[in-house]
Amino acid sequence: MRPEDWLRLPVFARRCFLALHARLRAPFVLVLDDYHEVPEHSPFHEAIREGLSGLPAGGRAIVISRREPPQTLARLRASRAMTMIRADALRLTLGEARGVARLLGHADLPPEVVGRLHGRTAGWAAGLILLLEGAKAELGSQPAGGKIADEGVFDYFAGEILEAADPPTRQFLLETAHLGAMTPRMAAELTGVGAAEEILGDLARRHYFTETRVHPERTYQYHPLFRDFLLARARGVLPPSRLADVRRRAADLLTVAGQAEAAAALLREPGDAEALTALIVSRAPALVAQGRTLTLEEWTGWLPPAVVERNGWLQYWLGVARTPFDPARGREGFEAAFRLFRAERKPAGIFAAWCWVMGSILYEWSELSRLDPWIGMLDELRGEYPTLPSAELEASVAANMFYALMFRRPDDPAIREWAARAVALSGSSPDADRRMLTAFLAATYHLWMGELARAEIALGSLEALTRKPDVSPLVLLTWKGVQAYYHWHVGAGARVLQAVSEGLEIARTTGLRLMDGLLLAQGVYGALAGGDLQAARDYLRKMSAAVSGSRSLHEGHYHFLAGWEALLSRDVPSALEHARMALAMDSGAPYPQALNHLAMALVLHARGEQGEAIPHLDRAREAGRRMGSHMLEYACLLAEAEMALDLGQEGRGLEALRAAMAVARQHGLVHAPWWRPQVMARLCAQALGAGIAVEYVQGLVRRCGLFPERPPLGIEHWPWALRVYTLGGFRLVRDGVPLEFTGKVQQRPLGLLKAVAALGGRRVGEEALADALWPEAEGDAAQRALATTLHRLRRLVGDERIVRVAEGRVSLDARHVWLDIWAFEGLLDEAESAERRGEAGRAATLTERALALYGGPFLHGERQAPWAVAARERLRSKFLRHTARLASHWAAASQWSQAAECYERGLEADDLAEELYRGLMECHRALGRRAEALAVYQRCRRALAAGLGVQPSPATEALHRALRAG
Repeated sequence: MRPEDWLRLPVFARRCFLALHARLRAPFVLVLDDYHEVPEHSPFHEAIREGLSGLPAGGRAIVISRREPPQTLARLRASRAMTMIRADALRLTLGEARGVARLLGHADLPPEVVGRLHGRTAGWAAGLILLLEGAKAELGSQPAGGKIADEGVFDYFAGEILEAADPPTRQFLLETAHLGAMTPRMAAELTGVGAAEEILGDLARRHYFTETRVHPERTYQYHPLFRDFLLARARGVLPPSRLADVRRRAADLLTVAGQAEAAAALLREPGDAEALTALIVSRAPALVAQGRTLTLEEWTGWLPPAVVERNGWLQYWLGVARTPFDPARGREGFEAAFRLFRAERKPAGIFAAWCWVMGSILYEWSELSRLDPWIGMLDELRGEYPTLPSAELEASVAANMFYALMFRRPDDPAIREWAARAVALSGSSPDADRRMLTAFLAATYHLWMGELARAEIALGSLEALTRKPDVSPLVLLTWKGVQAYYHWHVGAGARVLQAVSEGLEIARTTGLRLMDGLLLAQGVYGALAGGDLQAARDYLRKMSAAVSGSRSLHEGHYHFLAGWEALLSRDVPSALEHARMALAMDSGAPYPQALNHLAMALVLHARGEQGEAIPHLDRAREAGRRMGSHMLEYACLLAEAEMALDLGQEGRGLEALRAAMAVARQHGLVHAPWWRPQVMARLCAQALGAGIAVEYVQGLVRRCGLFPERPPLGIEHWPWALRVYTLGGFRLVRDGVPLEFTGKVQQRPLGLLKAVAALGGRRVGEEALADALWPEAEGDAAQRALATTLHRLRRLVGDERIVRVAEGRVSLDARHVWLDIWAFEGLLDEAESAERRGEAGRAATLTERALALYGGPFLHGERQAPWAVAARERLRSKFLRHTARLASHWAAASQWSQAAECYERGLEADDLAEELYRGLMECHRALGRRAEALAVYQRCRRALAAGLGVQPSPATEALHRALRAG
């Protein structure tokens, strides 16, 4: 088992038993003997419960114990999956006893002998078997006795075996009983008897309760009851000093043979505390590596408290055993160990205890100020001990110092040096968990700092660990958590949720739920970044259950995320409450607390409490400046831009936005904490409208799928998937690249696109399109042709998103398609609204932008389709009307040159607009350009005659006469 397996014991046990059952062919019986040897409160009972609950068809289990079943197995009894057979029901009848004798090869024993043995044992199977195994011809002459218990069997052992042996063999038996399973070499070393193999072989051949096995070498083992007898007799006949010496040497031999549990049980007796201490300290690393921390704590509990209190390594290993379950209690052991080691000047112990003190504080994730004295102590310790005893200890010190500085002092000038040292030293460490932790910390730190390229390098080293065949679930879960966090930072929302889903599935199948809080938090990040509020709420609900009552930084993180979701849901009161709770749960970690101040600033801004919001934003900004975090700088600048623009402070807002995008472009940043897609879309629209970091902002929009509430039709640099130009001719631009089409095969889908545009581009009825494009086709045929042509159109432009069909209506998707008609008419509508509000200057600006889009008549140069005529005339009329209105605006302001330019642009688009000629003549007259005015009249006269075959109107003629008259 790995250490983390203890935290998911039921799942681990189920998997082990499933593997066992798969190797057994039904029907089978699984026998668990001596179950009473398992301590009452051992987690082993949980493992057995899971295994017995999953027995397959044809499988049975027999559990043999001298005690009642533990409470852990009560569920099996209640469901009648387990049946109790008590001792009385197990007593053999005389007939059964004779059958047992035959099965054991004693068919030649006289019936009266078997009957006498049955009577002596009162049907006790174990006693009968023992007596049968030792039966000899002379056994038949034994006098009949009463019922026997253990004492009776012990009397038999004493009389028939021990007393019958010669003194050297008797001594050999009493001493080797301390070994349990033994090789002849072990027996010889313990007793000094060179003939140990001959003695053990003879006992086995004569069936004197001695078993032999050959795997991988020959071993011998006394029957448990015979061994119990020998140990009891040894305590009575061996001198105390001799007994203590035998126990200690036997324990040494057992330890070397890999039987540490048997060795510890031997040394448990009073007086062997020194040897037991040595055994515990030597075996502790292996026990911890196997996850057997409860065994370690149990063994230590066998020692007198005073011995434990005075031994630094015992205190240290007790701390290691307790920390996963009770970090505060574990830390008490480390601190005590540190004091003892420092007094004894043992650098290996000093630095090992220092590392674990730091680790236990960080494991709790609360009151991180407790790290401060230990961080400050390291320089002093390194001054006393410049060289550490091992490279592994160096790596551990570096990793823990980096961990502590990252969470407690990210602004410490030495943090980057410690980070580099930790990464370098862990790279050559055989400890996979240390390499995992260091890579995780390095990736997270660089993400906090906004150093995405460095974070990616750290991720690469962590990913390498996941490819190892024996990778632990904890490494895989850590990988998925930090992978999701990285993908969120770089704007890969779908990959965030994929990593979260994979991580949660690993947790489910392995039962290791340590990382659930982290994984669910990443799910919230991914869902909120994509604006999927329902998914975010689902993750938050699960996260709340996972972190409830946990360490405060976890709970604070939950409230940070819940406040974010509430603000996105426009539930400002809830957002405020969560932001307050997150701030109140200050664990002493500056980076998370800076994010909490940023969140509070945004919530207060949403409440209109600008005065209260600014100090929180300033605190977040200052924290980011101190620690050199580009991520915090970026997030704070975005918040400042949002606040200023909301308050109408356009200059200040654009300045902050320009600075934010400069930071983002330099460091490749995408998402920022408390990213809200609608707010970010609006900020990107503002940035593109002002020409700020155009290419980078366009990349942000595309990568994150941003789109403001109002389509940014008037923003020249918005990165539309497809731009459709129809005024002055027809052309398409996809992702900034003009599309060129040739051949007749494309004409039908392009004709459909033109028709949709002519009919408004939004919710155009399928019937209207069918009538316009296939007037001679009957209903079903026209509908089929329309469906086919829609498919061809999407394929032609290379984007499925451009056209939507819903409820029998066809629309160009306004999130992905820019249509010049929409932009033209939208800007003119805004201009009219501004004019109604008395904002003449803004109205003029908007009108100029709109008129600049009018490159000529709708679908100019295209075949004159009937469905295009109405659109062409409507748009021409709007253009002329607003051109004249704009020119009149400039003329009213005596801006005659601007008015003249306006009229000229209009005439370039439509040289038959007589009213524009007349306006231009007035401008030239006002500027004193009589000759130019008369020349304009001649242009007008020629154009009307050539284009329409008419003469100028009376109004134009009257103006002409006035000009001639001077």
